[in-house]
Amino acid sequence: MARPALTEAQRSETKQKIRAAAVIIYREHGISNISVRDIAEKAGVSVGTLYAHFGSLGELLRSLWGKPLKRLVRELELVTEQNGDAENRLQRLLETYVDFSNREQAVFKNALMYVRPDSIAAPERLGLDRDKFFSVFRLSVEEGQKTGIFRAGDSYRLTQIVLSAVHGSITMPVNMHRLALDNTPEFSGYMIESMLEWLQN
Repeated sequence: MARPALTEAQRSETKQKIRAAAVIIYREHGISNISVRDIAEKAGVSVGTLYAHFGSLGELLRSLWGKPLKRLVRELELVTEQNGDAENRLQRLLETYVDFSNREQAVFKNALMYVRPDSIAAPERLGLDRDKFFSVFRLSVEEGQKTGIFRAGDSYRLTQIVLSAVHGSITMPVNMHRLALDNTPEFSGYMIESMLEWLQN
């Protein structure tokens, strides 16, 4: 006799158990030593059940940080709605990103400083025009170009340069912790100012 299908509530509960187990294993062993078998054992489910809920280990790990990153995108969208001037808007967007990195340090380190081990399959690459996070910054750059505030050029490349600089101001002191680098929010603020000046030259 076939087993009755799980209810939506049961499926949700199982997914939460698996996610909670993944967080514990990740904290105990790090990203390089995490395995599906260990997570399934910790969650009290079979490996098959884990794969029935998550298509891969990479998908499971990415799901851990999905909600906080969606909140970040929504914060950025609100900044866009509340700031009409392209230069001021881009500054506020970058400041919001820096604020998020300080407020949600665990999420930032695990999702936005994440270095994927070779043992975990790479996700499908998403075109920059389809990514909401990148697009809010790019659209501000493009608007600034149209009004003559920002320099001409490939808006995708200019946006990547600006984001890389500000992101690096946050991550470099963490990745190169043996150096006495300034890792304060004020330093990231200097980087934002520098990038805005650079865009206007």
